[in-house]
Amino acid sequence: MTAISIIIPVSNCAQELAELLSDLKHQTFTDFDVIFVDNGSFDQSPQRIRSFKRLSGFPCEIIENHLNQDMYSSFNQGLDCATGRYVLFLKPGQILHSKYLEQLVNAQSQITAFSYQQRHITDSRNVMQMFMTGLISLDLIGALIERDLVADLRFEPQLKKMAEKLFLYNLLLKVTELNLISDITKHTNITKQGEKVPHYSETLAYLDQIESHIKMSMPELASIAWIHHYQELSNVYLQIRALSFNTRRLYLEEQRHLKLLLKEIEKQKLDLSTNKRLKSWLNRTFGHHVMTINQPQIASVSE
Repeated sequence: MTAISIIIPVSNCAQELAELLSDLKHQTFTDFDVIFVDNGSFDQSPQRIRSFKRLSGFPCEIIENHLNQDMYSSFNQGLDCATGRYVLFLKPGQILHSKYLEQLVNAQSQITAFSYQQRHITDSRNVMQMFMTGLISLDLIGALIERDLVADLRFEPQLKKMAEKLFLYNLLLKVTELNLISDITKHTNITKQGEKVPHYSETLAYLDQIESHIKMSMPELASIAWIHHYQELSNVYLQIRALSFNTRRLYLEEQRHLKLLLKEIEKQKLDLSTNKRLKSWLNRTFGHHVMTINQPQIASVSE
């Protein structure tokens, strides 16, 4: 059994894949295996992963799907085959410093991720409180996770991008130790140019699941869960506002609905300017609110 099982979905990404594979070859920590999930690629991607398996010296498994599927379904397939003590989700287009894996493993935590903030949290309640209030932020892709934690967890692909958020939420429910480390060796994502498609319905579905779970199983978080709700709705609203004029017109109904939801939360929870005209203008040009959110006190957090 290796220390890390790395899961990589592959779909017609030969150039980006070549860069990632090169970075894996040059890692100072080498006790890992790689699970490739190829989704019907018809470029040079299959040849590249077969060559990596043959020449790299690292244990590799290649899962070949004849039809294309989304990234999260691929991650689920990879999880079914993972045998390492830890799992690590990667995707073509990421750049890894040569000491990337070494630093993650040396942190020795249930979950370790690179972040702009450095925190070591050793209480499960604190983890959830800080996640729900936005005091911690981590990217699931590229985080080192104990495999036992995800033994019964899988992504819900129908939620698209929000599948990652729900998986992270369910994962953090199990965690008693989270290590966020900040260093110059952190990875960098290469992002393609173009407009992001707002995940409106998926975000609402995700928030509904979170709300239902908190009501049933974690009522102690009910008093702060609205902050997470507000932040996620805000993200979608800002995504729509960032679209070009012609594209944004396709989301007018969604934009109106989001504005109503946000205003209702603001009315109930946020302290805005008492000047009605200024308040109205701030609401219309969301993102420039003068607001105060009273964050809960979080104890037992070392930084």
